[in-house]
Amino acid sequence: LDIFGGFIMAVATAFGVYAYKEDLHVTFLCYWGLMSGINGIFDFVKFIDVWVHQPASLLSLAWSLKLQWLLLLAVPAVSLPAAVVAWYVYQDMSGAGGETQRRSDWADSRESRSERTPLRQPSFQSFGGQGRRLGAA
Repeated sequence: LDIFGGFIMAVATAFGVYAYKEDLHVTFLCYWGLMSGINGIFDFVKFIDVWVHQPASLLSLAWSLKLQWLLLLAVPAVSLPAAVVAWYVYQDMSGAGGETQRRSDWADSRESRSERTPLRQPSFQSFGGQGRRLGAA
């Protein structure tokens, strides 16, 4: 029973869901990628540990144990590419992507965006009226 690994995966999933909810905010995507990468490395080390210390051949195991092996391999196979995707998103957002950068149709220009700039610009203009001085009639 891997309670700590499940907790780390739940935190990484929460970061990913929150990043999606916030219009793919780069900060939370980076948190999601970092947590997924750490979880993927730990689970890959756990897979190697179980594989090295297994007494029987993988082909001679029962189907339930083969399913456990498949899950032990599936978690790092999903978590590690998630960290790579988050790295590429970070590289694209920071402008260090080189020749592989592509401009999206929804973005005006990469130079005008920053990490805190929302994707949708507000449609109102604040402080658009005329000012009045106190005591003036």
